[in-house]
Amino acid sequence: MDRKNRSLLIVAFILIAGFLFLRNSSQKTEIVSYDNGLKAVFNPDKKTEVVSVFVYIRAGAIDEKQPNQSGLSHFLEHMMLKGSKNYPEGLFASIEQFGGEMNATTNKQFTNYFINAPKENVYEIIKMLADAMQNPLFPQETVDTERNVIIEELFLRRGWTGFKLAEALEDTIYKGSPMANNVGGTPAIIAKAVRQDLFDYYNKHYTPSNMTVSVAGNFNMRKAKKLVANTFGKFENRQSADEPKLNKKAAKKQNIIIRDNISAGLASFAFLGPDIRDDDFIEAEVASEVLYLLLYRSLKVEFNLVNSLSTSFESGLGAGYFDITVSFDPKNYDEIKTEIERQLEYLLQNEISQDDLDRAKISIKTAKNFSEQVQHAIASNAGYNALMKRDDLIDMDLFLYKVEAVSTADIQDFLNKYYSKEKTVSVAMLPREEK
Repeated sequence: MDRKNRSLLIVAFILIAGFLFLRNSSQKTEIVSYDNGLKAVFNPDKKTEVVSVFVYIRAGAIDEKQPNQSGLSHFLEHMMLKGSKNYPEGLFASIEQFGGEMNATTNKQFTNYFINAPKENVYEIIKMLADAMQNPLFPQETVDTERNVIIEELFLRRGWTGFKLAEALEDTIYKGSPMANNVGGTPAIIAKAVRQDLFDYYNKHYTPSNMTVSVAGNFNMRKAKKLVANTFGKFENRQSADEPKLNKKAAKKQNIIIRDNISAGLASFAFLGPDIRDDDFIEAEVASEVLYLLLYRSLKVEFNLVNSLSTSFESGLGAGYFDITVSFDPKNYDEIKTEIERQLEYLLQNEISQDDLDRAKISIKTAKNFSEQVQHAIASNAGYNALMKRDDLIDMDLFLYKVEAVSTADIQDFLNKYYSKEKTVSVAMLPREEK
């Protein structure tokens, strides 16, 4: 394709992305802060038939005092929706009756809970989640059941190649920081945890100032705001636990090889980047897309060294990290390492082309715009960004404006700030060597 046609194609993609964005941006987003420290985000959309309600809690593995609290964030996640003052049998049966779904996840930095449902049930699910967050019962029988479920999960997880890779990578790149804490804990610690441990951890961390509510879909704004104010907004603002001290110091270069019963290789190459609250977080998002374009072109198209490739910037408090993950024929491992390092070193000395930067921006815009068509994704993204004190990232117009403002020189400066081959961690899962 010649340069003129390629430029026309880029313009067409930008126009399509802009149309999708404008169609969704007609909905007014409101962010409300309450006297007890709670924050809520409301994203109404009268064109949809569904709603999604998220509750984000700023409590995760980084908040657990090691080793005795290891895994308590995850244990609470299993318990919070399974019995409260007004819903003693838990929320599942009620939600199932009106065709909704619920789930929860635990992360190093947060725990979230969500319910997706038909639009008619939005006010009931707000009440449900409010009662679950304010009045949990932690029935002893359920504590015992979920303890066994979690222990089984932990044993199963440790057999997954991808989990072993991710755990080894984060243990190394975050060494010395609470960000290295394992999300699930260990079977030995979970086996010792008792009901009172859960209440103690809950009282310290499930406070309004640590909590964000996010509502997206078809609902009446005035009614939803009033209901959140009269439920979540009435929570007592107990004193929260102190924020953990997170180490931003970059790791020293390490190349770790783990031998396992696998046939194909799997490896991650990583280096630390900015805190999600830093000004150059947007550059991190764009740089990740740029790295994908360049590395796919070299590792897959030109040299055919990998079976698959992904790049991401894993956002985090204290410091996030860039992750380049590849699957490959084990005999190619050394060449892959060399080529990744060569491409990164090239970017330190040279600006990327404007065409590549434009492609990276289009990828980001397209992904963001399509995610804004799904109420679950809208509620989740808004809740996370509000929890992380990045309200500016909730505003799609402002976010895309910031993406568009990133220049080729910005990417070069950014990588010179964060990347060094002496501060890169690689972890590879390779087949066991034949004896």
